[in-house]
Amino acid sequence: MSKKRTPKIPSEASRPEPAALGSRLREAREGAGLTPVLLHEKTRVPVEAITALEEERFEALPAAVYTRGFVKLLCTELGLPYGELSSQLPVTGPAPSPAALSLIDLPGNAARDAGDKEEEKQSRVSTALVLFILVVIASLAISYFASQKERESLQTPSASETTHLDVTG
Repeated sequence: MSKKRTPKIPSEASRPEPAALGSRLREAREGAGLTPVLLHEKTRVPVEAITALEEERFEALPAAVYTRGFVKLLCTELGLPYGELSSQLPVTGPAPSPAALSLIDLPGNAARDAGDKEEEKQSRVSTALVLFILVVIASLAISYFASQKERESLQTPSASETTHLDVTG
C-alpha cells in the first residue's frame, strides 16, 4: 500500500508578512530621494498627510475617501501597487478630527473661494471699465480743445486785426 502524499502548505505563521503601509511608503519615498515636502510638490498631497500615512496615524487623516485618494497619488508617484497598499488602510475609522479636515478643501471652502475669485474678477472688470471711460473722456477733451485752437487759427481776422495799407502814398 502506498501512502498518499499531501503537498506541504506553508502555515500562515511561516509566511512573511508584507511590509506595513507606512514603512513601504517611507522606503519608496526615501529610495526615490524625495523629502515629504518634495513629494507634496509633485503630488499635492499635504505634507501632514504624507507624514501621518508613513507613521500610520490614521486618526490624523481626513475621511477614508480622501485618504484612499492620497494613497493612490503617492503610489502612482512612487511606483507602488495601489491595490496592495490600499488593502492595508483601515476600512472604517474614527470621525476625522478638525485638524484632519483642515488638510482638505471642503465643498463649502471651495464655494467660498470661488465666490472670492468671482468677486475679485468683477472688481478687476469694474476697474478696467472706469479706466476705459476716463481714457475716452480725456481723448474727447483733447480733441475738443485741439479743434477749438484750429478753428481760431482758420478764422479771418477782424477789422481791427487787419493791416491797413497806405494807398496815398
